[in-house]
Amino acid sequence: MTYNNVSDMKLAPNSPNTVIETLGYYSPGDLGHAKYLVKTPADYGGVPDGYGDHVISNGNIAELIPENQEVNVEQYGAGISNTNDKKPHIEAALEKHYTVRLHSKTYLVSSVQIKKHGQRLLGSSQYGSFFKGLNSSSENYLISTNNKSGLRLSDIRIEANSILGKKGVKVENTYYSTFINVDVRGTMEDGWHLINSNNNVFNVCQAHNTSGLGIFLDQTSQHNTFNSCGAEDFVGHGFSINGIGNIFTSPWIENRNGLSTDTGIRVNNRDNVFFSPEIRGSNSVSLAIGIDAGSFSGNLKIVNPHFADVAQDIKLTGNNLHRVFEGVDPSQISNTQNDGTTMICNGSEISNQITSYKSEAPIISYESTNNQSGVRFNLEGIHDQNAYRWQIDGDTKLQMNNNGELSPGSASANSIGTTSIPFLNWNGSGYLAIGDGVPTPDTLTGIAYMFVDESDGALKVQFGNGDIKTVVLE
Repeated sequence: MTYNNVSDMKLAPNSPNTVIETLGYYSPGDLGHAKYLVKTPADYGGVPDGYGDHVISNGNIAELIPENQEVNVEQYGAGISNTNDKKPHIEAALEKHYTVRLHSKTYLVSSVQIKKHGQRLLGSSQYGSFFKGLNSSSENYLISTNNKSGLRLSDIRIEANSILGKKGVKVENTYYSTFINVDVRGTMEDGWHLINSNNNVFNVCQAHNTSGLGIFLDQTSQHNTFNSCGAEDFVGHGFSINGIGNIFTSPWIENRNGLSTDTGIRVNNRDNVFFSPEIRGSNSVSLAIGIDAGSFSGNLKIVNPHFADVAQDIKLTGNNLHRVFEGVDPSQISNTQNDGTTMICNGSEISNQITSYKSEAPIISYESTNNQSGVRFNLEGIHDQNAYRWQIDGDTKLQMNNNGELSPGSASANSIGTTSIPFLNWNGSGYLAIGDGVPTPDTLTGIAYMFVDESDGALKVQFGNGDIKTVVLE
């Protein structure tokens, strides 16, 4: 049976196991057309939400049938053009389904919270779907995620409508998720706010016309990747980075209507990398600072930045160990304390007390088939005053101190070697040495160990299959 709308469908006493159809939610052609399977209350096993699933006249329940494992919010009644909050309609769809689509239109919402791990909230084309803010005393963010992983949000423009206290997107305790073409505008506070969120990917995500920070990362937000993300017309900082180990590729800042005291990018923690940042003020109001590195001890790398209408391009404050710049004119860099700063610019030292540099191998981001996107592998080498260290995501596997001694460093269960004493070294006379007398190592498939057996003093090789051969020396 086919009905014009949901109201007509609910009046019909259809029998269980019947598939019925509507031409629209409120009226034919309103994008809310759907098919439903009629079930008994016992077979349904719960209380229908009244937005997607409905009780019909004889007490049976019409359950919405997803098409290609997805639904759209019009099928939950969010398509009606009035001033009512569409939050309950959209969140009812998110409560039950993993993939929820928006059409190219504006939805008035006080807020929307993502409900499931692996959920996908998908707009229509680039910024084709609009969430426009409604005033709400209890909701500060128009979109929020919390304790979720494997999410995907794409092609959504968020208009906060300059409502007092309203923020854009809160990403909290969120991991391995992807945000694509999510554009925040007109917030009275921060555009984006990341809290304890790690290993996420943000592609072409933006903040415009915010009365607070453009994009803010707290100190527990780590190892996120931002590609072509930016902030325009903000108050304070375009990007405020307090987390560790985040990667920014082609970030952009433009402040045409801001204050002359504003900063493009403020960095307050270590191991952040910026590739080709584009930072602009305006002809009438220049930015005070392009990139401002606060007083923290650790690594910062900036590659090929571009500045326009910026009073001070790069400012360094306090303990500036391990600052690396490529494609930068040294005259662009201002150090406000000059306290033994460690800086390398275009491969050359620009301080009298240079003791370190950092080099990085390529960083790989990929989206896996189980919706856990943005997993990042980073293999890096660091040379500082104490050691060369080869690390994988911050866990030192192998290090060499100034005496030329190699050791496992902060070895973990997956490291080769678990002793803290040097297991391989060479000294100034050119001798190569290994530890004299160690226990037989555990077998590890694909790995062969050479060691001096503490039980008999013989030099031996243990192969990955467990076989042990004694090396005969003349």
